[in-house]
Amino acid sequence: MSRRTPALLVALALLACTPARAPQTCGSDAGCPAGDRCRASLCVVNAPPVARLYAPGSPVTFALVAVSGADSFDPDPEDAVVAHHWTVRSAGAACEPPVVAGTTASASVRFGCEGAYEVELVVEDGLGARSAPTVVAIDVAPDGGAPAVTAGADVSTGHACSGSPLRCRPDTAGGTVALASTGPVGAGITYVWSVQPPPGRDLGPGRRVIFTPGNGDPDPTVRIEADGLGISGDWVFRVEARDAAGAVGAATQRVSVGNRPPVLTSTTAPAPHAYDAAAKAYRASGEIFLGVTDPDGDPLQPRALSFHHVGDGPSDTFSGTDDGDRVSYAIVVPDDGAESAGRLIGGPGLSRSVQLQVADVNDAQVSQTWDVLVANREPVLAAPVAPVSVNHTYESGAYRAQAALSTWLDPDGDPLALDGGPVPPCGLSLANGAVMADCAVDFGGTPDAGAVGGTRAMPHAVRDPWSASPVVNVSLTVLDRAPTFIRAGFTARGACGLSGGCCASDPDTEACLDWEQTWAGGSVSSDLVADADGDPLSVTLAGQNVTLTPAAATCVPGACTFTFQPAAQVACGITGVHVQATVSDGATGATSTLTVGRGCL
Repeated sequence: MSRRTPALLVALALLACTPARAPQTCGSDAGCPAGDRCRASLCVVNAPPVARLYAPGSPVTFALVAVSGADSFDPDPEDAVVAHHWTVRSAGAACEPPVVAGTTASASVRFGCEGAYEVELVVEDGLGARSAPTVVAIDVAPDGGAPAVTAGADVSTGHACSGSPLRCRPDTAGGTVALASTGPVGAGITYVWSVQPPPGRDLGPGRRVIFTPGNGDPDPTVRIEADGLGISGDWVFRVEARDAAGAVGAATQRVSVGNRPPVLTSTTAPAPHAYDAAAKAYRASGEIFLGVTDPDGDPLQPRALSFHHVGDGPSDTFSGTDDGDRVSYAIVVPDDGAESAGRLIGGPGLSRSVQLQVADVNDAQVSQTWDVLVANREPVLAAPVAPVSVNHTYESGAYRAQAALSTWLDPDGDPLALDGGPVPPCGLSLANGAVMADCAVDFGGTPDAGAVGGTRAMPHAVRDPWSASPVVNVSLTVLDRAPTFIRAGFTARGACGLSGGCCASDPDTEACLDWEQTWAGGSVSSDLVADADGDPLSVTLAGQNVTLTPAAATCVPGACTFTFQPAAQVACGITGVHVQATVSDGATGATSTLTVGRGCL
């Protein structure tokens, strides 16, 4: 039995499985439907041919490799294979596969690089029916011999982008690079250059490789050009020397196009803050001024801006925007307790930062992070300090003096607190930016205005939540105003008469000119002293021919009442008595001679 018989039986078996159709008689193939044959005066379906393919298992690059389809056949006895259609595909090899243009039963091919390939054969019979494809895998090994083709030295260069519209080219004269090759020459030998772009740099409308005079020249120049797109990386140019069977040799020349990352410059400073009293919140805002350039002139990709913060509160905010030439940011910290100030400045673990990432179209990236600091200005004096003098007063059982020592402003509007303790007997307080001294000494029963009076140094400072001002030392003098006597003379009125009176005599003649009335005695009571400070006073009185009640007393002005009662007349010519009076507030005093005269009722 011939080798075609099993195939024929398969074909007939397949035919038996198809739906039956009415037999059609014929005299020749022309009398049958298309694709049928006339056999024994009946039209039968044409069986397709069967492709059989032979290829060597492990050829090497550039070697002439024979593939054969001679064992292909047609199961129809009167038919035959009339054409062989060959296809070679790369199955992972890096170069282009050889092309078989002929349709003969065998072909000779060369593989230009090592790797996996697939050879496919489809055969055709006389009626144009084609077989199912038969595919054979081939692994091509590298040729260990001396290369038949060499290429020029690798080139390394930068690139530059310029013009409008923007063009990016290698940074060489004219943006071109010279390629070169050496290898076999002669009839039937041609040279073809191809290029493998870097990953992510596929050729297309915006990215081109232009060979001059063309890619068939053994030594062309090449211009790599991109319309503002990425161009960096290793461009691998491959040259193949070919004959009719394919590549007889190949070599590569690498053009490495470098890229410099963008340059990022910046200036920044701690952000000023202000206290929003109406909203009870601390607010800070600042800017990071930017300069972003690309030394190659590359377009830049959209920038990535991020804000990071730890150690602040859940109600605090930290946000910002990329404004091109600057990054603007803002911080808001609600004043919700003693820890709030620390969440703005200096709290444990507090950190805020801004990060900006800039990349060019070649994916070179620069990143910079700025720590965000919030500035604080310490409180300042609203006016220069000067020595302060103030009168004291006596009230509610104590000597008292109150004075404003200094006035302060906070440039940030922050709440202020006193930084410093009391200077006895004076306490310090702060209200509405004014530091007040409040001095007080309780009255101990003995006048002592000097306990609160005198000159004292009053060192103090104020602080905001983060820093204190320098200490200022204000000289405070508490003054004491001396007590005074209300009047210098009094009249004590009593009954007068002539009996037993005294004669007023003429000094020359001793003649009685007039009789003086006698005075039966009287008294007068009066508030005696005054004190501008209202201090308790110590008063003492002394005199002859007068009864003083009391002769000494401690009293407050308005309640210092004394009774004067001159003695009855015991000698003629006495019309009044004199009283020596002293008064003291414990620090200052006064003396006076008071006259108590007689008066008649």
